[in-house]
Amino acid sequence: MHRSTAWVIISATALISLLALGGVASFRFAVAPVYPALPVPDYGSQALIAASFMIANLIAAFCAGIHADRHAPDRRRIVGWTVVLLGASTVLGSILAFTLS
Repeated sequence: MHRSTAWVIISATALISLLALGGVASFRFAVAPVYPALPVPDYGSQALIAASFMIANLIAAFCAGIHADRHAPDRRRIVGWTVVLLGASTVLGSILAFTLS
């Protein structure tokens, strides 16, 4: 795998992760999801949790890109695990943001 391919894959995965967590941070319920309606969610904590996962994913993607850039024999494995890590972190951040708010 070439350096540029590794950077493109990691960048695309990070962008998808940031867009998804940005959507979670700005999500507001138009109608209560359950009946009877629960108390209004704390949208500030929801945005804070999602934003913290966005920052963590951005740092992880940047560090993984640098690591993959320097270690050519392990580049494919590094990129693969980075994609898995960013995906799992996005799902975990979304679940935590919705359940803890």
